[in-house]
Amino acid sequence: MDEPGLFVPRLKVLELSTIESSSDMQWNAVAAIVASLYRADRQVLPHRRPLKTFRFNLEELRDTPIPTGNRRKIYELTQAGAEIVVDDEVVMVSESNLEKEEEEK
Repeated sequence: MDEPGLFVPRLKVLELSTIESSSDMQWNAVAAIVASLYRADRQVLPHRRPLKTFRFNLEELRDTPIPTGNRRKIYELTQAGAEIVVDDEVVMVSESNLEKEEEEK
């Protein structure tokens, strides 16, 4: 029973349906949850689960832009290979948009 994977399934997708808070706080929670659980392939230890896809069923976020403070983190996570899905749409953050935002600061 000491071998990894015998008791716990190899979780590849995490799906959450509710995060109670404002939309800004929900985007903070999305970024924090993915950042705490995702590991790029090169960082995955043999006994770790290959969790890559994070599904959030949060209608409130569908039409809510990602706050500037979370855009860089979500961009970095998706570039590392994490797939973030909100209400069946893959979250994409453009590098060119990030650069424009950072220049405007």
